[in-house]
Amino acid sequence: DVPELGEWDIRRAPRLQYVNRNLWMGDVVFDVSCGKRALYKYAVVDERGGVVRESAMPRVTEIPHESGREWADRWS
Repeated sequence: DVPELGEWDIRRAPRLQYVNRNLWMGDVVFDVSCGKRALYKYAVVDERGGVVRESAMPRVTEIPHESGREWADRWS
């Protein structure tokens, strides 16, 4: 629900790179949302544009004020 994550618009969401079956990676630069709480979900978009979204409740994280943060999640 923050601009840097696309504000629930999948067309504006940051893209992650597939590494292997259990790992996707990506970099997101947070500026306007630093220090705020963010709600987010993961989605997979196939080559035809079909979308599969996580079925669980949105995830919640606090965007730090300092630069750089790494986190890991499991698909649900």
